Amino acid sequence: MRRANTPRMQEQFMRAAGVTLDRSAYWLLRVVGECGRVRLSEVALHDGLDISTVSRQVRELQHAGLVRREGDPSDLRAVLVSLTEDGQHTLARLQQVRLDLFDAILASWPAEDKREFARLLERFAGDYFEQLGGRA
Repeated sequence: MRRANTPRMQEQFMRAAGVTLDRSAYWLLRVVGECGRVRLSEVALHDGLDISTVSRQVRELQHAGLVRREGDPSDLRAVLVSLTEDGQHTLARLQQVRLDLFDAILASWPAEDKREFARLLERFAGDYFEQLGGRA
């Protein structure tokens, strides 16, 4: 499983999706996609990154037309980030490449094995997040 997150695998996923971005872009697109309009500081907190690092990554995605930045009307010091339509399509392509890989891996598995795998994976994820104190 660790190999799926190696730089080379991330680059392969990007190529397969027809996306030419920095490897960190997928993570950032996914977080913003899950959160909707989100403060830049919350994106940084999500994975314990420095806000300056996230700000630089967001600027790159903004330049590529994948995210938009806007002021937070409730706090003029804060910046909100959201996906553009192109950002939503790019994220969907990247996610589809991963889903296609999973489909290919599971294609030859009997239905009972797939059900058991899903049950155990759901159990593992629940226990994992419980250990983290409910943090995703």
